[in-house]
Amino acid sequence: ATLLFDKSYEERDHNLENGSDMSIEFESVYFKYPGRIDFALDNVTFSLAAGQKLAFVGENGSGKSTIVKLLLGEYRVTSGSIKVNGVDINQISLRSLYDNISILVQNSTLFEALSIEENFQFCSPQKITALEIESAAAKTGAHEFIEKLEHKYGQRLLSIFDDGTQLSGGQVQRICLARSLARGGGLLILDEPTSSIDAEGEDKIFTGIFDFYAGKSMIIVSHKFSAIRSADVIVVMNNGKVVDAGNHNMLIKRDGVYKRLFDIQARGYK
Repeated sequence: ATLLFDKSYEERDHNLENGSDMSIEFESVYFKYPGRIDFALDNVTFSLAAGQKLAFVGENGSGKSTIVKLLLGEYRVTSGSIKVNGVDINQISLRSLYDNISILVQNSTLFEALSIEENFQFCSPQKITALEIESAAAKTGAHEFIEKLEHKYGQRLLSIFDDGTQLSGGQVQRICLARSLARGGGLLILDEPTSSIDAEGEDKIFTGIFDFYAGKSMIIVSHKFSAIRSADVIVVMNNGKVVDAGNHNMLIKRDGVYKRLFDIQARGYK
């Protein structure tokens, strides 16, 4: 099943260069989940150049999150190959892979028994300075409300403590986003990162994220087009297959799956 229980994983000795921007290549990747007959990914090929922003869009069940799981080494591909910086992912040590990837998934949360600052430090393989934490928090809109808390970045988040407090879902998500930015690494993966944030706030957040992570490798998985339309490359998924790829303007002109999904979402704002 998962690579976490695969003894051969311990034998992998290739280490990624810490801090260097990642390139990713999926070549004719097929994948079935254990116990399933159908393919979750069907002949998926795409590439992310070092320093690029790549986004995935598609309806639920199209294979977007499965790609992320394969990149994190949770499963082996059924056939095909995945390369990170030109090296087969099966040769890269787990520690090296995780030290160089920063990820935020939809259900990410904070460690409430810790302070906000401790949450940043606990999730990073190296020490993060106060300036780096505040800079990342400013880009996600978290710094403003953190500064209004009684203990600021020293604030604990579990309300049962005398010095604890309760944050909203949107505030938690903003801090989680900032934590991922501050952690750094060769690749930032954002999987539905703004589900609890309103449309106006989301647009500002992604403007800040793209500015903070300029020139660095990033993968975005989202149903929201405000999050992905500025990506260098957008990969359109449908039923486990790549059905189109290009930038926003190119995909709109092609009048395919991407434009259909874009128009459906746009109608909700009219």
